[in-house]
Amino acid sequence: MPGRPSITLRLTLLFSLVSTGVLFAMGLLLTPLVERHFASLDGLRLDSATQLVRHVLTTTSPNASPRLLQDRLDELMAGQRDVAVVLFSSQWQPVYVSPGIRLSADWLAHARADTARLPAWPDADGRVWRGHAQPLPAQGRAWTGGTVFAAVDLGMHQHFMTSFRLALWLVIGLAAVVSGLLGWWATHRGLAPLSDIRKRTAQITINNLNDRLPEAAMPVELAGVVTGLNVMLARLEGSFKKLTDFSSDIAHELRTPVNRLLTQNQVMLSKPRSADDYQDVLASNIEALEQLSGMISDMLFLAKASNDLVVPKREPIKLHEETRHVLDFYEALIEEARITVRLTGDAETSGDRLMMRRAIGNLVSNAVRHTPPDGQIEIVLSRDADRLARFSISNTGPTIEARHLERLFDRFYRGELAKHEKTEGSGLGLAITKSILQAHRGGIQAASGDGRTIFTFWLPVK
Repeated sequence: MPGRPSITLRLTLLFSLVSTGVLFAMGLLLTPLVERHFASLDGLRLDSATQLVRHVLTTTSPNASPRLLQDRLDELMAGQRDVAVVLFSSQWQPVYVSPGIRLSADWLAHARADTARLPAWPDADGRVWRGHAQPLPAQGRAWTGGTVFAAVDLGMHQHFMTSFRLALWLVIGLAAVVSGLLGWWATHRGLAPLSDIRKRTAQITINNLNDRLPEAAMPVELAGVVTGLNVMLARLEGSFKKLTDFSSDIAHELRTPVNRLLTQNQVMLSKPRSADDYQDVLASNIEALEQLSGMISDMLFLAKASNDLVVPKREPIKLHEETRHVLDFYEALIEEARITVRLTGDAETSGDRLMMRRAIGNLVSNAVRHTPPDGQIEIVLSRDADRLARFSISNTGPTIEARHLERLFDRFYRGELAKHEKTEGSGLGLAITKSILQAHRGGIQAASGDGRTIFTFWLPVK
């Protein structure tokens, strides 16, 4: 979309800048290296010219005339058009000047400046030279001593360097453009898996949440991203399934009391009734409305717990006392069902007393409801080495299959019992218990086997 930064554009520009910077640095480094190479070659040529002049002076007869010396030096310099030699006497008077050279004060100044090699300098005619001077000792009567100044014309060098720089920067510019195009192509190809991920995720809807991205086909750098997306899709699939089941369950749970109210009122209005009949129906309506009100309250509590809005108060709690208080409340039901209850141990924790009593009450109510007559309920309280207070309640009864154990704490989930028998409650008790324990930084789990079901929760001691 316009206005959004493009990874392809960013990587292409970065690749182009890096490659151009490297090429530019190479150009800046290569130019002085070439110039230094030419300077070294010039030094060798100047040394060679100086040695030739020295050889001429050495081999010239002491009785030779100055004209003969000049002719021999002219012959020497005839084949070297870009090299010039000036021979100075010991009094710095020019004895010999190469043909074509207009001797000016700058020649004498550079010759007398130092015997070391001199930098480039222009003469009066605009030609650029590089030269150095060397003293020559007396060579018999033909040469009584002085200085030879050899210089090389840099015109050809300058022409070559001009062409070289132009070609170099043209190549660098062309290479920068080509590297940018190659960078765009490489980036586009390198980001192709991201485009594939985008296309695949765009095809995932609520109807195919079970689809997963292929991890094996992805590069190593994107394997973690694909794994994270697949985990997210798995969570979304599970959450959507729970939401679908929740919607179905809540519709089922609300339909029963609503239909009950509707049917009773329709029957009562079908013909005149006595005051006692109306009173009975109103009492039944109140019971159904109380059931709806309790269900709505439980759902509001779970909604708050899901958004971390349940903040329990903190006060010392003795689990033995709270459990005994709950058992006293259910004493009549326990005696009626001829259930044997055994409570052992003790443990202390801290939290909201009313919430904790409600959690224990839900577990006791669940155990009483699913324990057959003459069955047993055992409650064990303990404190382990991890500074956790534990509450374990087990009851005899039908074994719960493993596939149902994982969903016992889902809202409105009541397993196979809801399909085969009419049970009391809305299926929110265990979900509320889990939310209360999580709000107290605790947890709960269920296990079932060999005709006994066990619920165990744990809480920090303080």
